[in-house]
Amino acid sequence: MIIRKAQAFALDFGIAIIIFIAAIITYFHFITNMETSTDQSMEASIMDAKILTNSLLGSGVPVNWTPADVDRIGVCDSTNFLNLTKLQYFYNLTSTDYDHTRNLFETNYEYLIFFTDKNDNILNLSGHQYWGMPGINSTNVFDIEDPKTFVTFSRFVYYPKTSDLVDIAKMVVYIWE
Repeated sequence: MIIRKAQAFALDFGIAIIIFIAAIITYFHFITNMETSTDQSMEASIMDAKILTNSLLGSGVPVNWTPADVDRIGVCDSTNFLNLTKLQYFYNLTSTDYDHTRNLFETNYEYLIFFTDKNDNILNLSGHQYWGMPGINSTNVFDIEDPKTFVTFSRFVYYPKTSDLVDIAKMVVYIWE
């Protein structure tokens, strides 16, 4: 009788070891796949941020675009100089049809754009501080959206500070999923 108990104990122990090893393998399989998925999502976000900022630094298509005929949004003229009229057009597009602007940028990600001065104060250009997803700003994006991936990208542009004074601004782009 003692032998049977020992045999049953050995069988139970063997099954428990197999289940434990299977659980460990499954756990590491999911962790590895999750990290790969996050890395791929982050790379795609960075690529979209680069494409979006490059588009904005251009003059757009057509060069003198309006909200009615825009094929590609650009808010700068030559040498990264902000065109305040195009910036106003861009604001009008984002506030009336944000999803259309995402299509024009060819991105599936949400975005927010703003400009800061040399002291990181947010600038009010063309009467606005933020362009992109309506209702979102640099202080509430994490509270409202709870992003899975989040990328910040910055570029420098010139902007007309007054009618005869030009200054440098940092264009900050947030992209998230």
